[in-house]
Amino acid sequence: MSEEPQQAPAQGDPHRRAADVISPDEVAALLDGVKSGAVATDAGHAVDGLVRPYDFAAGEHIVRGRLVTLDLINERFARGLRANLERLVHRPIEVTDQGAQHQRFADAIGTTKAPSALYVVSYKPLACQGLLVLDAALVGALTDAFFGGTGRDVRHAAGAEFTPGEWRLARKCFESCVAELRTAWSSVVPLEVELVRLESNPQFAAIVPASEPMLVRRFRISLEAAGELTLMLPLAGLEGVRDQLQTVTPAKPGRQCRQDLEAALKDSVLQLETVFSRIEITLGTLVSLRPGDVIEMERPDNVVVLAEGQPVFNARYGISSGRNAVQVLGPAMRQPAGRTDPERRTA
Repeated sequence: MSEEPQQAPAQGDPHRRAADVISPDEVAALLDGVKSGAVATDAGHAVDGLVRPYDFAAGEHIVRGRLVTLDLINERFARGLRANLERLVHRPIEVTDQGAQHQRFADAIGTTKAPSALYVVSYKPLACQGLLVLDAALVGALTDAFFGGTGRDVRHAAGAEFTPGEWRLARKCFESCVAELRTAWSSVVPLEVELVRLESNPQFAAIVPASEPMLVRRFRISLEAAGELTLMLPLAGLEGVRDQLQTVTPAKPGRQCRQDLEAALKDSVLQLETVFSRIEITLGTLVSLRPGDVIEMERPDNVVVLAEGQPVFNARYGISSGRNAVQVLGPAMRQPAGRTDPERRTA
């Protein structure tokens, strides 16, 4: 007669009985072995000292808990990095936080392609090592923009290695990231980030065992082309500051908020332009123009400097060090709607 199969008790069930673990025959065999001496019972004793509890599921606690303050830290980091990179390449840049992911180290590093700029860093006081990764598309785009291009990456489509110039730009970007990480974390802990080593091949960038749970944060950085910056940090490194990361940082006083806002606005990038002259012609005159025709225009002594289309300064046109220039005279007066340029001539 066959017995009905019984469902195994769930792992960690407090109501699990000893019979669910070993059978009665196995219990009897163990008792007989103890009586006969076949099973040793004097296997030593515990060493005196303080017992330190260890939670094998510590990483799971961090994964399940929402790290509210860590989200705010990464928002501040993204804003500061955007301003820093715009100053570096002198063009608008968009930095988008892709959110946090929890992955095994093997899975996280497995998506990284060679070549990449992989910076192995140590975090103090988190007492762990992390990875800061710049992919090839980002390094190529920043290098192109830095040397006067549009910010497109065309070299690394075929997996070309980094040039010395690209490594220098990658290092400048890394230094900007380190500075902004310190600033963003300052409200939680005084974070110190130190470079341990630099790699270009992900296979040589192992910092923890393959199964170690990691907190992975990716930032999409867009110029004419887009690349990715990735921060990888072992979850165990956050255990010491978990309480601070799960608590919303108190709001700053109004005066401090205003100072922060003013500082952020001062980092905004604006495009200045100066209109030296405008003329009006008829459509018939426009279509009749041929190569060699001359359009007469008067060079004004004073001009208006515009920021994003809005008048900001009155200025005087001239030459400085052999280059066209304007000298700021004072703030510009905004003109009534419909009268954006009083100096118009009719051809």
